Amino acid sequence: MEEFNRANTTITFSSGTIPDEGNEYDLIFYAHFVPNLFSNYIDVIGEAGFDKQREKDEFRFVYYPDEDRVVFPNRYRITVVDAAVYDKYKNNVELKNTNNIPSLPWIRYPRTKDGILIPQLIERIFGKIPAKMVFLDN
Repeated sequence: MEEFNRANTTITFSSGTIPDEGNEYDLIFYAHFVPNLFSNYIDVIGEAGFDKQREKDEFRFVYYPDEDRVVFPNRYRITVVDAAVYDKYKNNVELKNTNNIPSLPWIRYPRTKDGILIPQLIERIFGKIPAKMVFLDN
């Protein structure tokens, strides 16, 4: 991560590539961690996609460092995942209305029809799985 200091505020930057794991392309991402100067949370703002020009989408979520908790807004899809992937994230994800089917939130890119599991993207951005990832109702 790189840091940028201005007026006693540090903005942290994270970027990387998630190698192809069954998709046709590697996923490119970047995120800026922007501290809120009035409250104890951090806005995480970035983009992720398979192509720097067309096959990408912006994301934004809030991180509460004292609780190690991410709150993701209601702009996502749900996809069914295999048991091993679900088991990796199930204790850290708070997601309603999955009808007891092993499924997780994801971002889908229209041109390739591939996507990225949001918990996996969050894990790569932070370099760890946060204690709790809350996904607001769609």
